[in-house]
Amino acid sequence: MDFIPSQEYLEFINAVGSPNVQVYYNVADSNKMGYNIYEEILWLGKKHICEFHAQENGYLLGQGRIDFEEIKKAIDDIDYEGLV
Repeated sequence: MDFIPSQEYLEFINAVGSPNVQVYYNVADSNKMGYNIYEEILWLGKKHICEFHAQENGYLLGQGRIDFEEIKKAIDDIDYEGLV
């Protein structure tokens, strides 16, 4: 499966033009692809992210490469409160 950077997600969302099309953001897969997950969360914001998938490929949560404190900060910075 291919993963695309947030800019391409946003281009797709805008092309469809429906508020029902949003991003299910998987932090581990985006990190694995080399994307700056913390900046992407801020860039997409709660307007475009409908849900987060928190995992670490091959590690227990919090024992891999992802800084979940930074993830939490980014999620707080966009005022994300979960599915509405």
